[in-house]
Amino acid sequence: MSEQQKEYILEVSEEDYQKGLDKGWTEDDMLPVGKHTFRRVPPERRAKKEDLLPSNIKVEFQMKLDLDVLKYFQEHVESEEIEALQVLLNEKLRVVMEEELKLKKVNLAEDYLDGMNEVITDIKKGLIKR
Repeated sequence: MSEQQKEYILEVSEEDYQKGLDKGWTEDDMLPVGKHTFRRVPPERRAKKEDLLPSNIKVEFQMKLDLDVLKYFQEHVESEEIEALQVLLNEKLRVVMEEELKLKKVNLAEDYLDGMNEVITDIKKGLIKR
């Protein structure tokens, strides 16, 4: 077995387990009593930072679409494969999401500037009264 494929064995005793419970840990926080074998993951199989970005993580879930909406998007994909439709829907939803996020940033900036204008007005008033 090569150095990169080395196995690590961790043994959890009843005493170790009880110490964890005494510290307030739950069963979900700890490994059960017994021997546990771990293997190093080869570097080529390790996730990179960009792999963990939310935009690179695909989540499978089921949803229902109105038939006319589905037909519209199906007409705009070049192939009959579901993956092509998935890509198109992701692209369209991303555009909507990014536009809403931009609008939110603009609103936050406007709120900040309004607040600063109030501060400046209050300062001016204070200086005029003196």
